[in-house]
Order: sequence, then C-alpha cells, then structure tokens
Amino acid sequence: DLLDRPLRQHSMSHKSAYETHMTAVAYRQARILDLPGCLARTRLACGGIRFNLRITDPISRYLEDACDWRGVGGEYVVALGDPSSAKWGADAGLPTLEASVGAFTRLWLGALPATGLALTDDLRGPRDLLEALDEALRLPRPQPDWDF
Repeated sequence: DLLDRPLRQHSMSHKSAYETHMTAVAYRQARILDLPGCLARTRLACGGIRFNLRITDPISRYLEDACDWRGVGGEYVVALGDPSSAKWGADAGLPTLEASVGAFTRLWLGALPATGLALTDDLRGPRDLLEALDEALRLPRPQPDWDF
C-alpha cells in the first residue's frame, strides 16, 4: 500500500518498448452525511467504547450560509457498542479522536483499522484508543461492487 518511490518503474522505462503506466479510478465515494444517524444504527459486539470525536468536514466551507445542512464537522461524544451513538458535545474525562469525515467514514465502514488510518490518513488519537477501535471495528472489508 505504501510505495517508497511510486513512479520509479515509469521513470526507468519511459519511452521504451516496455514502458509502465499506472491509472487509478474511483467510481464512487463513501461519506458519512449524518453521523448521529449512522451510529444510531450501528451495533457492535464489543464491551463498549466511549470517546470524544473532533471531526472536520471540508464541505462546510463551500456551502452557502442559507443551506440547512452544514456537514458533519464538530465535536461529539461517541459510544460504540450495542447500541452506538454520537451526541453533540465533549466529555473532559474521555480520550479524544481527531479525524476528517473521510478518515472516520473509512474507519466506520471497516476499510482500514484505526492504527492504519493514523499512519496513512487524517486520524489521530491516543494509542490505547486506536487499539481499542481496532478491536471493536473488526469488520469485513467493504466490497461495494465487482466490475466483472
């Protein structure tokens, strides 16, 4: 997943009979639009984890002031378990996870573990919390569709 020199082969083979080429295409984007709604419908077989979530949502800077929906950015107290929830606010006694909406969506869908997202994406938090999230969110890797 992490390449030290991603264009090395292309540079070495440029304009040769064996030139290499890479293309990446995304046919869809997954994104949480209603954080409290998504987590209210989430059931996890874990002992229960509570934490503060400080989530950023870059779409808010592009929305007009008159728009009712402002994205999901803000501070929440999140509980994961059966049931799960996200409520506006913060609790000084809980650890804090900071994430972009994209990184938290990938975590919630099970695309990557929290410890992996902390290395490769916009997700930060105490090591103990990241490891607890890894255990709680052991989900099958999402496979939304097949091209063949």
